[in-house]
Formats: sequence, structure tokens, C-alpha cells
Amino acid sequence: MSEALANPKLSTSHLNLYYGSFHAIKDVTLDIRPCSITAVIGPSGCGKSTLLRTFNRMNDLVSGARVEGDVLLDGESIYGPGMSPVSLRKRVGMVFQRPNPFPGSVRDNVLFGPRAHGVMGRDRLEELLEHSLRGAGMWDQVVGRLDRQALELSVGEQQQLCIARLLAVEPEVILLDEPCSALDPYSTLHIEDLMRQLREQYTILIVTHNMQQAARVSDFTAFLMIDKQRSGVLVEYGPTEQIFTNPQNRQTEEYVTGRFG
Repeated sequence: MSEALANPKLSTSHLNLYYGSFHAIKDVTLDIRPCSITAVIGPSGCGKSTLLRTFNRMNDLVSGARVEGDVLLDGESIYGPGMSPVSLRKRVGMVFQRPNPFPGSVRDNVLFGPRAHGVMGRDRLEELLEHSLRGAGMWDQVVGRLDRQALELSVGEQQQLCIARLLAVEPEVILLDEPCSALDPYSTLHIEDLMRQLREQYTILIVTHNMQQAARVSDFTAFLMIDKQRSGVLVEYGPTEQIFTNPQNRQTEEYVTGRFG
């Protein structure tokens, strides 16, 4: 179910994740290609977001969570002694379902991360500000109002700002947890276009309930299901075109064609 790669950007090997006694993710082995978009699909409760959060150790913040198996970034264990959660989350950033800009200006939001990591030079900060806002596709929209309160932006603009805030710390991987679920159709298409552009420089994983979105934007798709013990298991993983037009598993075919889920 997981195509072996010589140099995957991210990978899991026999990943198991528990919340206390609950076995949330069971024996997931997966290789993620660099500079690609991978969609994670499946019914509610199958562990999509839990899997996504595993890649930057956000589950560490949940009481009783524990991980078994390997999770690797460029071949290095993210749970190894040389990988602190802070350094990991700089390399592997996350954008959540609902926009969460900080109180303060557009400028302060974007530069929060670089300042926290010790970037102080004014010229460098201004360079990061413009580069990140351009990367998020919103420089032209906000260049004349960088000191405007972020919470005054539209919901779609707030989500772009959250992406810009992430880009400012110069990550390698972007995790998107249903980033368009709170957006209108126009903003959704704008974020999808942005993902395609960002794919040239970043490895992107997106959790989505929208099958059309997964088919439109992703290069690869991982389909998760719930087994009899309510654990999330990987049913099929492969090129998106194959998953949607010629799936190898009957459960995959039934899900992508809307027979359940």
C-alpha cells in the first residue's frame, strides 16, 4: 500500500498511535514524496487529522498519547534525541481548519515566528515579510495595510495570512488540516491555486473531506478507514488518478464513488 521511495521527505513505518488505551492509528506505513501534494481522505473518525499531527508531534500535547513505530523526516526519526519539538515544528508547520490569526497587525502576525527564532535585522524581517505574503498570494492585497488588524481581514484572507505566517519561518513541509472547510467557494479555489504554486518548493499534506478537492489538487492520495476496533488503518495509497479512477481495493472504490462515508 505504500510505494517505497529511495528518499522520501516523510515516512512512517508500522506507525501506531494510542490515546490512553484507545488505538487511534494502527500499523500505518507510508512514504511521502518531496515537493508533492498528498491528500489524506477517509470517513470521520478514521484518524486523518491524528495522522497529520503525528508529523510535527502535535499529538505530544494530548494527555495519554503515545507513539510506536518510526516517523522519519529526511530519514531522521522525529522522536530521536537530536530532534526537539520546537525545531521540528519550524521544519514541519501546520495550518488548521479555522483561521487562527493572532491579535495584532498583519505585519506582526507574519513576523511572529522569525522574531521568536531570533531574527532581528530590520532588512531581513522586511524581506521575510514580503516574501511570505507573496508566497501566500496576498502581497498585493495588503501591501498598503500591513499595520491593519489581522482580525479585520476576511476569513479567506485570514487563512492566507496563516499560511504566510507559516512560510515566514521557512518550513520544508506544510500540513493543512481541512484548510478550506470554513471558506466560501471563491476563497477555496484561491487556496487550491496557492497549494499548486507552493508545491514547487514545499512538501504538502492536506486532510480533506472534499473528494473533488482531493482529486483536483493532489498528486498522491492516502485512503484511511476504520476497522472493527475503531482504529484508523491505511487501506490504499497511490497516485491520485489511480485512487479515483482505478482503485485496487473495493473499499476505496466504494468510498471515492460515494457509496459510503
